[in-house]
Amino acid sequence: MDLDIEFEEWWLAYPRKEGKADARKAFGLACRLTDLDVLKSSARAYGERVPKVEQGLPGGWLRGERWGDGDE
Repeated sequence: MDLDIEFEEWWLAYPRKEGKADARKAFGLACRLTDLDVLKSSARAYGERVPKVEQGLPGGWLRGERWGDGDE
């Protein structure tokens, strides 16, 4: 699958929509470490668990490998 398409799928799942260009760069690196389904499901779960005012920027979430945190 095309990385740009995968990024857009993940972007729709991530709750905070800021810093898209930075997130796009970090996404390419994250995809080397895990798969798209994990990134999307973790992003959705993060949005459900963490109040909007406490949610991190998407690029930092990806670079910090937050999809593996489990509970935030």
